[in-house]
Amino acid sequence: MTLEERDGITLLALVGKLDAKGADAIETRFAASSSHHDKVAVDLSGVDYLASMGIRLLVIAGKAASRRGAKLVLFGANDGVARIITTAGLDEIVPLLASWDAVAAALA
Repeated sequence: MTLEERDGITLLALVGKLDAKGADAIETRFAASSSHHDKVAVDLSGVDYLASMGIRLLVIAGKAASRRGAKLVLFGANDGVARIITTAGLDEIVPLLASWDAVAAALA
């Protein structure tokens, strides 16, 4: 996981498998990073697999952001990961956007 600030938005880029092992490896850093900023975009372009523990991680972060009045969005997911997100209904909790331009518009 990498973190950077871009155009007033905190960008968290995830890479690899977001399964039980992958989610556990980043859970503390991800929660801390996503909970201390008002505009957070999670770049999933480097994620090649998303399992239930990864979904759980994103749901918890999305709900926490919503309770605080912050915004958290996902973007850049490949077709397989995007299909998992929509099938699980995660996109109803955390918006799934196609590109950085869509993120910038949604979080403006």
